[in-house]
Amino acid sequence: MKRRRPGPWRRYLCSLLLVLAAGCGKSKGTISGTVKYKGTPLTSGTIIFRSPDGYTDSTAINSKGEYTLANFPVGKAKITVATQPYEKETPSGEPSRRRATRKPVANFVAIPKKYSDPEQSDLTCTVESGSNQHNVELE
Repeated sequence: MKRRRPGPWRRYLCSLLLVLAAGCGKSKGTISGTVKYKGTPLTSGTIIFRSPDGYTDSTAINSKGEYTLANFPVGKAKITVATQPYEKETPSGEPSRRRATRKPVANFVAIPKKYSDPEQSDLTCTVESGSNQHNVELE
């Protein structure tokens, strides 16, 4: 029995399936906004996003209360916010020294602990592909 070579339609179909499979990756978005507590922008801290599948990413809150987080998966995300009254004493990646003096954060805004717990914060947002604006108002 003679084996036939696949026709051009079969090669076309395989190429099409490969292109479609390559485009099926999970979409991502960039989230940016401000974080305020009782109307006052936080001057420092970290905002953390958690997707339902467990993916977690965070970014710093700058001195104007602004943040930007790129490449977060689309979908609903839980949000937590954490603040600390002292700045980091050493550059990132270096170990902290014992008994080193800590520098207080300028204009530190203390927030309730519930906002640092994903089960208690009740903060969420829906991330869409592309650019997303999400301001966080803490009470």
